[in-house]
Amino acid sequence: MSQAQIKIERSTVKIPLLRTRLTAGFPKPSDDYFQKRLDPKDLLEINPATTFYMRISGDTWNEYGIFDGDHVVIDRSIPPSNGKIAVVTYAGNFTLRRIGKIGDRFCFLVKDQNSNLIPIEPDSEVEIWGIISFGIHRF
Repeated sequence: MSQAQIKIERSTVKIPLLRTRLTAGFPKPSDDYFQKRLDPKDLLEINPATTFYMRISGDTWNEYGIFDGDHVVIDRSIPPSNGKIAVVTYAGNFTLRRIGKIGDRFCFLVKDQNSNLIPIEPDSEVEIWGIISFGIHRF
């Protein structure tokens, strides 16, 4: 599907945002009053023209808080930078890679057999498709 074929929908759902922060206890009666209504796209800083959701399959990224079945918010307008998690395409498939930097060039960080992160140079068939900006995890 080309970007021209993608229908951009505007969110009209606004969810109440309470004034106080959540604590591990009972809420105060004064918390019955909400601060404002918050549109989820504002909370997630979504740019409708460059943002996509994808569902994660697999448990390779659990240590980064990305679990099987989670949704991730991918923004194609965010430039790659050191430490970001990127959605990359390789041989027609999508996968995740952590971005590293060697000098002024980007690389991908992968684990060796001892679970140490080592940099690898991306080959010409790998393209950074977008950067993960948020993960949506259901408890």
